[in-house]
Amino acid sequence: MKDQHKTKYEEFISLPKGSRLRLSFFDLPTMMDSFLGGTRSCHLEIPNGIVELIRELYFNGDGVVADVVLSAGNILGVDNIRGAENALSVDTVLQDDFIAGVEADEFVEETDSKHLLVIPDRLQFETVIKCSNAMVSFRSITRVFGVFGEALKNSRLGRPTEYIVGRYIRSLVAINLTALRIILSNVWGFSLLVDGATHGSEGYFDVRVAFELSGTIFDQHLLAIPMGNLSHKAVNYAERVLVVLTTMLGCHGGFAKLIEQACGDLGEGGVSVNWCGSHQLNLAVGVFIDALIDLVNFRSILGAEITFTRKFESVRSSIGICPTYANTRWESISECCDFLSSNYEEIMQLHKTKGVTAPSSSWWLILFAIGELVEKIKQCFRSMQYRTVTMKDQYEALEYLVKYFQMKFEEQLEGEEASGSIVKVAKHIGNAALYSSALYNEKIDEIEQHRLENGLSNAITGFITGINEIKIE
Repeated sequence: MKDQHKTKYEEFISLPKGSRLRLSFFDLPTMMDSFLGGTRSCHLEIPNGIVELIRELYFNGDGVVADVVLSAGNILGVDNIRGAENALSVDTVLQDDFIAGVEADEFVEETDSKHLLVIPDRLQFETVIKCSNAMVSFRSITRVFGVFGEALKNSRLGRPTEYIVGRYIRSLVAINLTALRIILSNVWGFSLLVDGATHGSEGYFDVRVAFELSGTIFDQHLLAIPMGNLSHKAVNYAERVLVVLTTMLGCHGGFAKLIEQACGDLGEGGVSVNWCGSHQLNLAVGVFIDALIDLVNFRSILGAEITFTRKFESVRSSIGICPTYANTRWESISECCDFLSSNYEEIMQLHKTKGVTAPSSSWWLILFAIGELVEKIKQCFRSMQYRTVTMKDQYEALEYLVKYFQMKFEEQLEGEEASGSIVKVAKHIGNAALYSSALYNEKIDEIEQHRLENGLSNAITGFITGINEIKIE
């Protein structure tokens, strides 16, 4: 493009990197009319295979809706077919977006190979889909139509029932799949990449379809997301989020392991589960932090301190608000450590003023000690997540991280293998921060010193071993 379309290329590079205009510069707008036509109502022929798929997804053999929902994302062409970064999306829905079962579906059998899908009110259909794209729950769409109809004194859009909204969502999925089928029949080849994860104890699939069409590479995602009919309660959301987090942290077997086990039970092979380097590093750090939980209840007290800085107005005005901490975002741990370490004296005084129990000296010593360590981990994460990073780059980043820990905390005696050094760990704990020496030498006894030294040494040794075992395939 630089040589053959110089003007266009200069226009592209003049846009700020990362800007919305630059990211969408090569998108080809394709309006829905190009696929559905511009009439008020539309009739579409849907292949039998797609109809059977929709029925299998939404209905079981007894005619009752199956416990799965495919929600509506951008219909192929409602706004545009976006290039490499967009998806033919099937987005996550709210918990009440549960399409009720019906005795008969919207597909009318026309021939042995096709069914007819009729959408009588095109404007209503498009508006329902746009509401869904804007994250309006299916149940609320009916109410929204009624509210705006009364306010505008115009009932042109009508007031679709929840049943009609459900039909539109099913129709959208059928149209998307049919459009994709037509596209793939006109390309010379395409690639498929299947991914899976766990949500609310249920596995979901993401099928990525990449293909070239008219000189543009498209990257479309088809998501199958199982959703239950749980009500909107905080406890339900918390349970679902916690299940995902425990799976990501390796606390129990997740979706990938279940798939591998199922294939093994059938005596089938050919399944390869690849974990990215960042995810494996994330798991290793999770084990490292868990070791600190056993040592000084690190994570629980860290959460309490974050809450303390946010609960009282006088605390907020005195030292500011501590950054939030997310279990799988080690960058946020680094920010928390920096904030709490730099405000140690003020925080301890504020605890005394408010009559709130302050963290123990042992906890503060571990916080100070891991501050530098999590900063190095954060840098490693960042270096592994660039778009252009290669497998070799990721291995080099992990190797650099391991060497840092080994040089800082291991020693090698003549004729022996390198091993963790309690002396080096003790020195690090006592000198990690401005207040470390006083806390280490004056606030805790010798028994507690040895306990912290051994505990942190074991956590570091386990972390080094975990990083060395990472394999990126």
